Amino acid sequence: MTIETLQEKYAELKSDIYENHKLLQNVLAVLTKEPSLTTNNQAHQLEGKVKQRLKRKDTKHLWWDVPMTEACHQLFQENKNLSDADIERAFKSKIQTDYPKKLQEIVDSSGWDNFWNAGYSITLEYFRNYRSSYVRKIKDAVYATFNLISHKLNKFASPTEVRSWKESEQVKQARSNLWNKIDNEPNSPSLIEDILREVFMKEELQNENNIKFGITVAWMLLDPSYDQVEISSSKVQERMDKWDTDSIIQKWVCKVLN
Repeated sequence: MTIETLQEKYAELKSDIYENHKLLQNVLAVLTKEPSLTTNNQAHQLEGKVKQRLKRKDTKHLWWDVPMTEACHQLFQENKNLSDADIERAFKSKIQTDYPKKLQEIVDSSGWDNFWNAGYSITLEYFRNYRSSYVRKIKDAVYATFNLISHKLNKFASPTEVRSWKESEQVKQARSNLWNKIDNEPNSPSLIEDILREVFMKEELQNENNIKFGITVAWMLLDPSYDQVEISSSKVQERMDKWDTDSIIQKWVCKVLN
């Protein structure tokens, strides 16, 4: 690599750092005490960049981080595949409850849209990561329950390799035992119930939505008809919606809830 090339690379890097620094400064002006510091025109110019680049680590120390995370936690209990409007509504409601004066300042300055545009990507990132953490815990519990830790699915597997893994004897056995009891005692829980108790807190298992979510993710991990490594949130929701009319699932859900 020549000196000229290195100089060009350095200039590009310096420019990117400067641009991101300016972006963060402008966004922080929207998110802190004085939302009016950023004009509507500036916010409009920033909107696209903010949604693509801003991360929670950049703004975790700001006043609105706690209501944002709490709103996401509450929303997860109600719905696992939310629209942007759902998230915005819950976020605004939480700020109204916890920081009514700040919300009034934002609204009075015609700054809510600017505020939400700046915080949108961070809130969405947090919700997705929070949901993904439950998916990981469910998958880990399934692997541990059926002694599949040394036989985990390769995260880079192709659809053909995924189907082959799910048709292996170990996974077929796990799939057939998912609804069985953990032992021969009459009051023993089923293996799927034991898995969910490893993942969700006791009060979370009073929520039918969490039970459906847990069952769906566990089943999709083992089901050969689903040939992707990543468990898509939209596909999970599709199956949850279909299972609303599945008598076997409904019977089991009622058993856990009661």
